[in-house]
Amino acid sequence: MAREIASQDLLVPTLETPSSASGRNTTVTYPVHKTIIYGEDIEGILGMPLVVYSGNTEGRDDLIRGAVNVSWESIGSSDRPITLFNLVQSEAAITSFRKTIDNSSDYEHKWLASNISSVSKFIISGTSATESNVLKPALKSLIWSILNDTSHTISKVKSDRLAFTASSSVPDSTRTPLLHALTRWAERAHTELRDQLTFAFNGTAWRKLAWWKLLWRVDDVGIVASDILQRSFLVNAEKELIWIDGRILQAGLYPASTVVDSPAVRTASTIPKLGTKPPALKLGDVLPSSDDESYRKLGFETPNRHVQQIGLTRENLLLSVTTLQALAQKLLLQSLSTTFLTTTLSSLLYISLSTTSIYEAGAIGTLGFAWSARRLQRMWESAREAWVERVREEGRRTLGTVQASYEGNLREGGIGVADQAAEEEERIAEEAVARLRAVLDSSHNSEKI
Repeated sequence: MAREIASQDLLVPTLETPSSASGRNTTVTYPVHKTIIYGEDIEGILGMPLVVYSGNTEGRDDLIRGAVNVSWESIGSSDRPITLFNLVQSEAAITSFRKTIDNSSDYEHKWLASNISSVSKFIISGTSATESNVLKPALKSLIWSILNDTSHTISKVKSDRLAFTASSSVPDSTRTPLLHALTRWAERAHTELRDQLTFAFNGTAWRKLAWWKLLWRVDDVGIVASDILQRSFLVNAEKELIWIDGRILQAGLYPASTVVDSPAVRTASTIPKLGTKPPALKLGDVLPSSDDESYRKLGFETPNRHVQQIGLTRENLLLSVTTLQALAQKLLLQSLSTTFLTTTLSSLLYISLSTTSIYEAGAIGTLGFAWSARRLQRMWESAREAWVERVREEGRRTLGTVQASYEGNLREGGIGVADQAAEEEERIAEEAVARLRAVLDSSHNSEKI
């Protein structure tokens, strides 16, 4: 059965030779210009390597030839990749010629019939220089063989690298269900944001913060607004997002997370010495940050910070609750101050001027009360509507940002990183082989001319 052997292994065979010093066999490589693979009869033909049957490369002479000693006669010459010859018949031809020169015709007949001349012709072909050649044909064929082997090696290395990159990438069969799950989550999250906030802002607790109830409800503004954010602002969507984030992390669609040095970790140079004043206490010494190694050990590490985006948005909105409550207190204080001042002015006017009736003086206080109440109603209701719209808009913006971030990870994450250095080396090697091929082609064309 034919075997598969690389041509490089046949042109640079590894042989064992005895060492002159120790007498032990030493493995040495012997580069050669041509190689003949010897076989006998049918077994030799069937056992020839496949590289022998590949024929000439790019029209150049063969560097590897199979030679099989057969037992039948009248073989004749042919252009087959395997040369058949009869060694017994060629030896008989030489023996008969050595006996007497009168056997020359018999010698010629047996010598040609044995086809041994084809083997010798293959050995000496390409060894003589032509008139216009720069390199001997045998050497040029060897160079072509080396270039072909180099090109084959480069192609194999490139295919292995691409196969490794493809095998390290997450298949589309894993990405597609996660993309569908993310799309369904976004639909449910937008529906939850709309329905839950509508129900909360139409509820009894929020209606108790109307402008005309603000006198005895002003201290409840922060409590009611914070309760709405804690209970109705994307609570279920945040929980589902954590589950989806875990599935994406399990599928390997996140890049390798880099370890960030913890700012709270103290080195030997920062440790205070005895007798010196201790350093000021920092927040990172008490509470771990998201970049702290201890934070990761507690299980809070996530490659995608957008899983925390909903919680961070809620925290930012909770900070705005303080501003809303301060505005309510300010508007109420301004309204009461205006009412008090106009009432005081009407009382002074009634006391100081005897011609002023109580109705005329009371009109000033009534006007001041009506103006301050109207101003309180207009500004407080506008502030409430603006805050409600801000909560809705922040929710929609957060959902859009989170969805876009996860879609980017699902589409672009989990792809094997290309080895830029290996690609550059392959490109340089291919360019070098191409330049050598161009030089050999130009020399070959000049020889034809």
